[in-house]
Amino acid sequence: MKNSITLWITATLLVFFSSFAWSAKTYLTTAKVDVYDEPNGNVIQSWPSHTLFTSNQEDNLWIRVSGHFPEGEWQSVFPMWYVKVSENLSLQKPQSSNAPATIFHVEEDELDRNKKGAQAYRLLEQATVFNRLGEALEVWPKGKSFTSAYENEDALKVTGHFPNGSSWQAMAEPVWIIKPIRLQNRTQPKPIVRKENTKRLVIIDKSAFNMTVYEQTPDSLEAILTTPVALGYDRCLPKSQGGKCYYTPEGEFEVEFKLFDSDGIKWCIPKKMEAEFTDKIARGERCWRGIMGQHALHFGDSLFLHGTSNPDSIGSRTTHGCVRLRNSDIEWVYRLLENGDKVIITSNKVEMVANLKEKQLETLANANASKKATEITKAKAAEVNALEASKNSSPQEN
Repeated sequence: MKNSITLWITATLLVFFSSFAWSAKTYLTTAKVDVYDEPNGNVIQSWPSHTLFTSNQEDNLWIRVSGHFPEGEWQSVFPMWYVKVSENLSLQKPQSSNAPATIFHVEEDELDRNKKGAQAYRLLEQATVFNRLGEALEVWPKGKSFTSAYENEDALKVTGHFPNGSSWQAMAEPVWIIKPIRLQNRTQPKPIVRKENTKRLVIIDKSAFNMTVYEQTPDSLEAILTTPVALGYDRCLPKSQGGKCYYTPEGEFEVEFKLFDSDGIKWCIPKKMEAEFTDKIARGERCWRGIMGQHALHFGDSLFLHGTSNPDSIGSRTTHGCVRLRNSDIEWVYRLLENGDKVIITSNKVEMVANLKEKQLETLANANASKKATEITKAKAAEVNALEASKNSSPQEN
C-alpha cells in the first residue's frame, strides 16, 4: 500500500498548475451544473447551460453564488449557494457599457517576465501532509498558512510555513499536500521591475474616464497600459445626505504608500460621511472588507487608486474622490508603481503629455548644453595646464 501511495505522489509531479485569485465576478454556465447548499453538501438544484450568476468569493475548488438572474433581473441569494470549479463555467469580463477593455501598449509577457514564483496559501479545510515516501505525517488545521515553490494538478510541495501564526520558517524537509484541497492564495504581489534610469507615472484623464501608466526615460515617454476608471461625484450631496462635496481633484501628486490584503481591504465609514450612511450605521453596519478590492495606492489628501466590489461602476462618477479600477487592472497598477511615482490628474491628457514631453526636451537640451559647457571648460583648463607645463620645462636664463 505504501509503495502504491509513493508511486502515486511521484506521478503527480509532472505538470504545473495555475492558482486562483478571487474578486467580484460574473459566470456563465456552458453545460449542466449542480448547485449545492454548502461545499461538499447537498445538491439543491441543477442549472442548464447559459445560466448567468454572480460570485463575491471563491477558492480553488468552490465558487460561492451571491446572486443570479432567474427572470432576467439580478436577485441576491441568501443563504448563499455553491458550485464546483469546473470547465463548464465561463468567466464573464466585468465591464459596463462605459468601461472598455484594458489596453496593453506592450505585450503582457514582455511587461511581466517573472509571473510565476513561490506561492503563499492558507488552508480553508484541514489537510494531511505526506513525506516524499508517501507516509502521512500529520494533519494541518483549517487556517494553516504555508508556501509552495512547486505544484501541479494533483499536489503541492510545501517548502515553508508559519507555525502558530509566527514568522515564516523553511521546512526542514519538504512535505506534500494532495489535491483537491480548498485553498486561499495569499501571495504578496511582486513588483514589476523597471529598467535602469526609468521612472513610471500615471495620468488620469477625467474627460475620458481612463488612466494610463507611462514609462519615462531621460529621452522618451511611452505608454504601457491604459485602463478605464470610476471617478468622484464632482458634486455636492443634498443636506439630507450630509451636504458634503466630493470630487477628484486635478493636479500632480505622488504615491505615498501601498496596501494589500488578500482577504480584501477593510473600509469603515469615516465620521465626515456618517450623515450619508445613517441607515447602515443604524443597522450596526460600519466596516466592510473587499469594497476597495485587495490593492490600493494612497496619494493626495486621503485619496486612493483602488479596486472595487462593484465592477459595473467603472466608467462613471460614483466615488467620494478616489480613482476606482477593476480588480484585475489595479493589480497591474499596484505592481507597476512604487512609492514616489507621480499621479497626475487632468481633464486634458493630450495637453499634459505634450507639456511633459516639452519639459523633457528642455531638460535634455539643458543637460546637453551643460555637458558641452563642461567639456569646453575642461578643454580650456587642459590648454592652460599644458601651457604652464611648457613654461616650467623651458631652460632658465642665467
